[in-house]
Amino acid sequence: MLTTINTDASYHSDYKIGAFAFWSISDQFKITKAGYFKQECKNPHEAEMKCIINAIAVTLSANKNIRRIVFNTDSMNSIHVFTNDRANIRRYGLQWAAPLRRQFNKYLKNYDRGRNRVKIEF
Repeated sequence: MLTTINTDASYHSDYKIGAFAFWSISDQFKITKAGYFKQECKNPHEAEMKCIINAIAVTLSANKNIRRIVFNTDSMNSIHVFTNDRANIRRYGLQWAAPLRRQFNKYLKNYDRGRNRVKIEF
C-alpha cells in the first residue's frame, strides 16, 4: 500500500518550543495529528525532524500493509539527515541529528521485521 505523509513544524526561538502537524493518507486510512512537543527543541530543524518521526511512528503503528511512504516536507535538512546524505550533513553541520536518524530508522526496522521492506521517498 502507498501512503503519503505531509508534515510541517514550527519553532519559537525565545521559548524553545516546537509544534507539529501531519496527516497521513492512503486508500485505506487517513490520520491527522497536531500538537506541541513535550520536550524543548534546539532549533527549527529539530522540530521538523521530530514531526517526521512522530508521523512515521503513528502511521506504522496503526497500519500493517504499508510498502511505500512518500513524505512531503519543506525541510531539506530533514531529508539530508533521514537519507543519510553525508556530504550535506557535514556541509550544514547536522551531525547533532544522528540520534534522530537512529530513532527514525528504529521505527522502520521494527516495522520491517518479517515483512518486505518499506520504501521511503522524500
